[in-house]
Amino acid sequence: DIKRGTRTVLEYLNEIKNVSDQLVAIGHPVSDKDKVQQALSGLGTEFDIFCTTLEVLPILPSFEDLKAKLFQHEASRVQRQNLIPCNSHNVLITGTHALQGNRTRPWTSQTGMGRGILPTPPGMNATSATSRR
Repeated sequence: DIKRGTRTVLEYLNEIKNVSDQLVAIGHPVSDKDKVQQALSGLGTEFDIFCTTLEVLPILPSFEDLKAKLFQHEASRVQRQNLIPCNSHNVLITGTHALQGNRTRPWTSQTGMGRGILPTPPGMNATSATSRR
């Protein structure tokens, strides 16, 4: 079994292609479907969702189509990883400061002078809104 390990998708798929070509050269051709299944089975856990998505399709893509999809998926995955800061502590501090910077004063009724948390309905003054009848 060929596994991707720490290699890029390109390196991994090139190895599958090279082994397949060597097998063809000695008279043991490998079907496109077998190459696709080998590629999917050796990708690793980072590609589990990708593989599951393809495996539920009624027809697997060709090896060349799989290659294109994997390049796109790997590029997206790397881009997402580059957006995530290395130090989660920085995220917490930045997030906390961002919240403090946008903090607004708690709402209090201007007409009720802090006597309640609900606003005075329009057309009523503070006295009639709080008096008990």
